[in-house]
Amino acid sequence: MHEAKRHPRLVDPFDIPPEERDSMNPRQLSELYDRVLEEYGSVVKRSLKGNTRFLALCDKKVVLSSGREISNEEVRELERKYGKVCYVITEDLTGEFPCQKF
Repeated sequence: MHEAKRHPRLVDPFDIPPEERDSMNPRQLSELYDRVLEEYGSVVKRSLKGNTRFLALCDKKVVLSSGREISNEEVRELERKYGKVCYVITEDLTGEFPCQKF
C-alpha cells in the first residue's frame, strides 16, 4: 500500500497521481480534500465570489472557475494538461465554507 493511501496528510495533495486518488475510499478522499482546503482555503475563499460557485485547483492554483458544475470530463482534461491531480471545490450553499466535490 502506498504511503499516501495510509497517511494522505503527509503528502502534498497535488503530488498524488490521479490513479491513486481514484482508488481511494470515501474516507481517504475526504481526508485528502480536507488537506486541500487546509492548505489552499484562503485561495479558494478569495476565488469563490460573484457568480463563481465551482473551482478547479490544479498544480496548487485555481485553473478554472465557473458558475456551473465542472464536469468529470473537464477535470480529466485539466489533469492531462497540467500533469497533476485536480480538485473541484464548490461553494457551500449555507455560506459556511467551501466544500469538496467527489
